[in-house]
Amino acid sequence: MPKEFFLRALGQGDPALLEELMADCDEVQFAAGQIIFHEHEECDQFFMILSGRVELEFDVLGRMIALEELGPGDELGWSSLLMREGKKFQARAVSPVHALAFDAAKLMDTCVKHPAFGFGLTRRLLEVVSRRLHATRLQLVEAYKEKARAAG
Repeated sequence: MPKEFFLRALGQGDPALLEELMADCDEVQFAAGQIIFHEHEECDQFFMILSGRVELEFDVLGRMIALEELGPGDELGWSSLLMREGKKFQARAVSPVHALAFDAAKLMDTCVKHPAFGFGLTRRLLEVVSRRLHATRLQLVEAYKEKARAAG
């Protein structure tokens, strides 16, 4: 099941590449309520969610704001591919989560060795970053709108 999921998720049809990717990943589980990673924490793993729900959160003046809920087919940990960059959000399992965990450095090496795959992954992750940037903006507008109303 994970192999077929990964093929669908990245739109790739190369069986040799799929075998290479699957050899470099682990299936992981997270319990409901478990923090998968904290904001600003360095993390060297990139995840593809197979089942369950994950909430992305970020700290605004000491208050955690829910940004987006992710589920099966979604990516998690795109910032690990930037190498040595801290996480942009906190990720918390809302329900039990089953995911594929990829070593970010090995995944980047695969992107270099297989440029078509690398381009496909990059394009998909740009869509993710764009969607999360928009969601962050909407959350900040809501947060400041409440503050402005309270100030009168």
